[in-house]
Amino acid sequence: MRMLSVIFLAIMMLALNPTVVLADAVQVRASRGDGYGRLTFRWPQPVGHQASRQGDRLVINFSRPIEADLRPAVRGLGQIIASTEAAPNEATVVFRIKGEFSVRSYDSGASVVVDIVSAAQKAQTQTQAQQPQAGPDPKNNVQGPNIPVRVGVHDAYSRIVFDWPSTAKFELVRDGENATIKFAKSGRANVAALARGRTRNIMGAETFSDSGNLSVTLKVDATSQVKAFASGPKVVVDVFAPGSQAAAPLQAAKPESAPAATSATVNAEQPPSPAVAPTEPVVEAPVETARPASAPVALEPQTALAPVEEDTRIETRAQATTITEGAVALKFSWDEPVGAAVFRRGGDLWVIFDKRAKIDTEALVRDGAGLITSVEQVPSRNGAVLRMTTAESVNPDIKRAGLAWVLEFMPQPLIPSAPLQADAQPDSPLGARLFVAVPEPGNVIAFRDPEAGDNLIAVPVIPLGHGMSRQWS
Repeated sequence: MRMLSVIFLAIMMLALNPTVVLADAVQVRASRGDGYGRLTFRWPQPVGHQASRQGDRLVINFSRPIEADLRPAVRGLGQIIASTEAAPNEATVVFRIKGEFSVRSYDSGASVVVDIVSAAQKAQTQTQAQQPQAGPDPKNNVQGPNIPVRVGVHDAYSRIVFDWPSTAKFELVRDGENATIKFAKSGRANVAALARGRTRNIMGAETFSDSGNLSVTLKVDATSQVKAFASGPKVVVDVFAPGSQAAAPLQAAKPESAPAATSATVNAEQPPSPAVAPTEPVVEAPVETARPASAPVALEPQTALAPVEEDTRIETRAQATTITEGAVALKFSWDEPVGAAVFRRGGDLWVIFDKRAKIDTEALVRDGAGLITSVEQVPSRNGAVLRMTTAESVNPDIKRAGLAWVLEFMPQPLIPSAPLQADAQPDSPLGARLFVAVPEPGNVIAFRDPEAGDNLIAVPVIPLGHGMSRQWS
């Protein structure tokens, strides 16, 4: 009988322990864009927040007490912020703002970003967002393929991946707050999401044609470092936080044949480019032995990026059995009840157990009868995480045999029989969170996607047939 599980991305806001009362030391950075000022609060861990306008005041409430020096924000945004005001509690900061304004805010990992936008700029941004952003200038009649654009936010930088179908030469040119990637090919790139200025370290974006070839200009802080490199046909651009370099100088107009001020050419030996992969339908594998019902699991930030401690994992391997032609069963045996989660993400199949173990991955490929083409064990502090690639349309049917898990691989879909509902709770007393109501959740397993670079959290669930049937991207 198929058993299903659930996975949550660590990019979502994590629920915090309400009993903690000590203030966190938070770094505050200020930067400016066209018509708005940006405040970035860099917390040591994810935190809930709510930003609102109250008259001429900007009030930001956090779900934890904050200890921060706000003077750099006032100095850096002196044309927008008049002063700071006394806050009603230790989890709130208050600024007095000059002139009419509106507020937009979002979280990015452990950072909270608050933009103070003038009313005129907000109307202009909304108008631009409604206009087509994908294609190059129609006056140039540019032809070429549609180039998928993927965006990922990491701890130190935001990453943009231009997924060309074949190798494209390019150069990166800095001109003050403009970082332009000039490709030596024609194409169309949809940068509408970047144009809204809501991606960390990126205040806007536009595309245009340069002699029939695609160019993309990113609006960034002049002190933000920008790097570009190629990995196969992909072109990767990393934009770092303001203050990561000296201010980029404004460039004087140059003839078209003149060399660029800063350039990055294609180099196949550069590091691979993680792409933000969509998360496909999730299935869960429950543990047969019931555990006591409990309150919703608080997804506390895990040290998924820290080195794994001294290897105390048990060593194990799966026993393979050929069921029929084109189908094979892999049996993972345990000496105690162990939860499991199985799901697909970005074309990969993930199998997760909530007990640390060193699994013979080479044996899985050998015994996979061609249905499993590669297996990688991803580091985790409290579980065994396997990342697999399989033949097309091949998925496991998940069963139990005593304390063992049996995965029967064959061409079949991976669909939960009892889909779960995810509800956004931005005003939760514990802070903004994504809530999924399930009884008897298992242990929380934290790990990192080695290709996309995302931090992930998996939560095996005890009841049969429960999982996320929706594809997330």
